[in-house]
Amino acid sequence: MTSIKPVVTEAVVSASSMKKLSTTAAAAESELERYVKMTPAQRLREDLLKKLGLTEDDLAKMEPKERAGVEQKITELMQEQLQKTPEAQRKGAIVDTSA
Repeated sequence: MTSIKPVVTEAVVSASSMKKLSTTAAAAESELERYVKMTPAQRLREDLLKKLGLTEDDLAKMEPKERAGVEQKITELMQEQLQKTPEAQRKGAIVDTSA
């Protein structure tokens, strides 16, 4: 009769792996805190910029005419988004009314 012995494996985590996890967790916490502090309008703007493949830094580097065009596009997209939002959910969509 063959006996089967249980195999015990130990997870060994190196100091460098722990440091990476710690750094990643700190970065995620920082990003979450930044996002939570944003107003609904800021969150919407950031989401729309992402959809356009841009960041605020990208906008800052643009020529004034080009930036004005992108800002106009963002304004149009925000208006479209608000029109798609049911009336009951519109309150506080642009201004944070949670205070």
